Amino acid sequence: MPVEALALLNAALALSMTGLIWFVQVVHYPLFLNVADAQWPAYHDAHTRRTTWVVAAPMVGELAASLLLAWMVWDGPLRWLGAGSAACAVLLWAATFLVQVPIHELLAQAPHRPSMRLLVESNWVRTALWTVRSALSLAIVWKLLGAA
Repeated sequence: MPVEALALLNAALALSMTGLIWFVQVVHYPLFLNVADAQWPAYHDAHTRRTTWVVAAPMVGELAASLLLAWMVWDGPLRWLGAGSAACAVLLWAATFLVQVPIHELLAQAPHRPSMRLLVESNWVRTALWTVRSALSLAIVWKLLGAA
């Protein structure tokens, strides 16, 4: 795959996930607090199943694309942009599986309002990382396509 095509794929995945995480951060997670305790188990189960369908493939794709792109540009002037984008992707996986997933596992057991608030607060890290990753990915595309 040409580096330009990979850079476009990488940016498309980063941008799509950035849009999604901002929606989750500002709308979806805060609404958890409005779900009645009696409806919580079914709601959270549906949330987990449906969200997995939406995010699993793009997250795997963006991790692979960002790592491959960083490797492809390593010997050139885009080294640090590629490394930064890939580092953000790795950190996103770490934040997801070390912080967000354990909170969701607690919430799967019972509707615990402090854990819901922690989910929202801790998710700002992922929101920031995806936003930065999008900016870095767009900078790579911009430079590769000769616009800068």
